[in-house]
Amino acid sequence: MNGSPPESPESHLSERQRRPFLRPWQAVALPLIATAPVLLMLAERLPWAWLAPFLGRFHPVVLHFPIVLLLLAGCLEILQIAGRGRWEFPVTLVLFLGATGAVTAMALGWLLMRADAVTGGLIEAHERDGIIVAVLAVVTLSARLLADARRTPLPRWAGRALLAVTGVMLFRTSHEGARVTHGEEYLEEHAPWFKPKPKTVFAFPLSRPVLQWDLYAHVVTPILQARCYECHAARKAKGGLLLDSWANVQRGGKTGGAVVPAKPDESLLFQRINLPFEHHDHMPPRRKSQLSAEEMALLRRWILLGAPAQGTLGSLHLDNRLVTVVGQLPGLLLDKNAVVPDASDEEPDPAAVAKLRGDLAGVVAEMQARYPQVVAYESRQSGDLEMNAAVAGKSFGDADLAAVGRVAGRIVWADFSGTAITDRSAAVVAAMKRLRVLRLGRTAVTDLMAPALGKLAHLESLNLFGTAVTPALLPAIAPINSLRRVYVGETRIASDAACPEGLRGKILFPATFSQARSASPARRAKPAKLVVLTFDDAVKSHLTVVAPLLRELGFRATFFITPRWMGDQSNFLTWAEVGQLHRMGFEIGNHSWTHADFGDPNTGKLLGGELQRVEAELAKVGVPKPISFAWSGNAFGPEGIEELKKHGYQLARRGMQPEVLYGAVKVGPALDVRRHHPLLIPTTGDAYPAWTLEHFKEVVASAQLEEIVVLTFHGVPDPAHPWVSTPQEKFHAYMMYLKEAGFTAIALRELANYYDLSSPPADRLLGTRSGRDAAPPKP
Repeated sequence: MNGSPPESPESHLSERQRRPFLRPWQAVALPLIATAPVLLMLAERLPWAWLAPFLGRFHPVVLHFPIVLLLLAGCLEILQIAGRGRWEFPVTLVLFLGATGAVTAMALGWLLMRADAVTGGLIEAHERDGIIVAVLAVVTLSARLLADARRTPLPRWAGRALLAVTGVMLFRTSHEGARVTHGEEYLEEHAPWFKPKPKTVFAFPLSRPVLQWDLYAHVVTPILQARCYECHAARKAKGGLLLDSWANVQRGGKTGGAVVPAKPDESLLFQRINLPFEHHDHMPPRRKSQLSAEEMALLRRWILLGAPAQGTLGSLHLDNRLVTVVGQLPGLLLDKNAVVPDASDEEPDPAAVAKLRGDLAGVVAEMQARYPQVVAYESRQSGDLEMNAAVAGKSFGDADLAAVGRVAGRIVWADFSGTAITDRSAAVVAAMKRLRVLRLGRTAVTDLMAPALGKLAHLESLNLFGTAVTPALLPAIAPINSLRRVYVGETRIASDAACPEGLRGKILFPATFSQARSASPARRAKPAKLVVLTFDDAVKSHLTVVAPLLRELGFRATFFITPRWMGDQSNFLTWAEVGQLHRMGFEIGNHSWTHADFGDPNTGKLLGGELQRVEAELAKVGVPKPISFAWSGNAFGPEGIEELKKHGYQLARRGMQPEVLYGAVKVGPALDVRRHHPLLIPTTGDAYPAWTLEHFKEVVASAQLEEIVVLTFHGVPDPAHPWVSTPQEKFHAYMMYLKEAGFTAIALRELANYYDLSSPPADRLLGTRSGRDAAPPKP
């Protein structure tokens, strides 16, 4: 023992306490971590202009490493705590690599933001939190190194707390980055508890005629908002470009103004959306919703006009084809969560409307009672009128037009296609001084109508398809400055006929009547709060309860007739009573003779014969051949659809199936004329005894913009079929709610005004079949 060497002062220290505070690699790496942001950011000041943007593009590559490493460091620390010292993991090394990656990703993100000139609240929040994560990662690493070296009384739990805070901030920053690149609801949009926030869009003035819409506010702005705002609005301005106001559009981004007035091909906005889809600079980016050809045409026309901040479609003389596209914009641009503030569609002031309509109101009410589907106000706030006599067909003639002539001076839109009017109505037509659209296709008018047409100074569209007019009529209408289109297919006017100067480029020759009608300017976009009322099975209460109430409220409806149960005359209508319903102004539709399952291929082929049997009985009581059909038992199939086409049926209503199980008190699909075939019109609500007023309100409120609610009732009540009976008091409450809430109730045949029947949509149910309901629900 005496020969032992003397004990050194450090012999009592542990191995960990004897080692240096920083190992060589740590001593070199820590200064690099601290200076890396500065070194990378200086790349922007180097003479090589390409270097900073090039390095910035590595931000999304590098950022995944610190995310994984910092989270791994946290997981390893948790395992060490849980193991109470039994396990040793290289937490410090992982944390070191994670901090290095966080600092590098932060610096590269700064370069990327500067290179792409991306600004906005969302970007600024992501930038701020990225810097916080980088600083926290370095501070956490420093605390860990101090704790490992035991050079400070800093307890180990403080470093662990810093690591936990770093993890929380890392999650927040990553989430913000995903919102920047993929949308603000990217992370949670598929979660079962997620409810999308309503997306407010710029107002569409749905109550006004399309020609009164402002080109920038109501056309250009919604297109930019739907297609461009995700990257070029206040929350995120890529390239420094904001498109959320006219002034910002003119100001442009880092490369200058977005538009060059009157020069679309020199306008950066238009150049980018016209680049090939594969081009890197194509806008919107490939993963985003793209502009349609029509939307691009509207933007081009706006720029050609000088990119004005104000001006209506009418005052700017927008092309009729584009006017039609504008009327379809709300349905094309808005998603299911859109909120549509319509400043022009607020509740009308009753006193102001009464003053506007004046003495006309009593005459119009009389006309509407006599012609319920023909005369209507242009809107709830308007004193102008529209006439849709085409729905009455040949039953509407000169005498009827003469009766309506008392309000001729207030008519702005009139469709007499296929009616029985002749040149004897010339004086009434001439009195329609405010008329903008006139359809006379397939009528008996001749050149004798020319002087009357020449007096229509505001006429914009004239349809003479299939009439006996000749080139002699053209000089009379040539002086009408507002006239833009004249449809003269299948007339005595040849394509090589001499054309007066004022009509050059305005004469069109559509090949078919349906093309001529669909080519004419649309009546207008579907009005808000529109419902279709339909009643099935010829129940007695349709005449005794339903029809009187509907007439009192000014509602229109369709009654679908089947003689399947008409032998029971105590509960069902007679044919004479069906004729009475027709004379009250309601549409009579066909519901087949036997109420069979026409989803069956063999039975479907027999549908044509059943249609004709019903038509023959209707003719005996003065009811014209129907154009509307309701699938019995909600069963349909390809064979039945072909029979409907063959026999001239234009519209057919199915049930809520297959979207909703038969008998379920749920909301069915609303009609969208862009995707539902006119012979497969879905039912939004099929009334059952269990319905409540609250459920009814939910049904009629379910339609989005450009969708239409279709309601099906049976008897009110229906003693023979109690499972589909509607109590009279409930039905009265339903109809009163529609009236008080400002809904318009129409017949099924009026949907022809919103369909392009010459080119129906490719419904996904075409070619499929739906079988008849196996059993009714229990009452």
